Amino acid sequence: MYRPMAPTMDDDWTSASFRAALLAMVRRRVPPGEADDVVQAALAEAVAAADRPRDPAGLRRWIWGVARHKIADFHRRARREDVGDVPEQVAASSPDAERDLLRWAVGELPPGADAQRTFAWLLREGEGEKLDAIADDERLPAPQVRQRVSRMRRLLRARWAQLVAAGLAALVVYLVVRSARSPGDAPHHAPRLVEGPEVTVAVAQGRARRTEALRACDAAQWRRCLDELDAARALDPAGDEAGRVRRARQSARDGLERDVPGPAPLTPPPPTSPRGSSVTDAGAPRRHRAPTFPQDGGFGRYDGAM
Repeated sequence: MYRPMAPTMDDDWTSASFRAALLAMVRRRVPPGEADDVVQAALAEAVAAADRPRDPAGLRRWIWGVARHKIADFHRRARREDVGDVPEQVAASSPDAERDLLRWAVGELPPGADAQRTFAWLLREGEGEKLDAIADDERLPAPQVRQRVSRMRRLLRARWAQLVAAGLAALVVYLVVRSARSPGDAPHHAPRLVEGPEVTVAVAQGRARRTEALRACDAAQWRRCLDELDAARALDPAGDEAGRVRRARQSARDGLERDVPGPAPLTPPPPTSPRGSSVTDAGAPRRHRAPTFPQDGGFGRYDGAM
């Protein structure tokens, strides 16, 4: 049985019962020694805010939301203190990069409202909320919430690992091709695996599909090669203009034309033999001979006696 998270409509926001319910909610999300400070900060903001709701029910909900924001602020400060001042990490986490990463994650979600709901829990956990508290809010068993969030985390990690592996595969292909080049060939620049915010997730996926297409072309899998090249072009149109890609596309088209079977040859019907004759192995007709009988008729010598 789950306790209701919001106070009842009969509780005044200055009453002891409201403060006790607010404190119980905060204690499930922050260390017990920090809960009082978070509650005091939320109530102080309610007193100082000029635009706070005037009706008691709306004001209680508003204070409840302020307390949630204070909890998230507490966990963000704790993470910054643990990590320390690292300028490289702060610079790498630009708003554009975060939006691209979030857009990629949303695009990888399975269809359905349940997946979106679980992803929202994952984001809330990242902001510092505990899964047990999220389960209380959702009126669900805590093990069920933890299991769904864990499955979602494994799914996104696996998809991200596939994307990174495709990028590394592109680098390996480049190194193999480069090692096969003669010393007099023009220099070729390595593909960049880490680029600016202008490189979207779609471009990265297009490059991965193009790598698979080139592998299929090398294996003479012409239909798969063309299908993967078309999918890569839809995601990354600029990459389709590369010389190697154009040559691979033309090779696949030529290969499909060669693989098309021609019309089956027409075989003439076997020659018919005339009646009373047969056909020899050489194909010439052979006439049947009349049967021969022995001179005595084949029945023994007749001596005239009955």
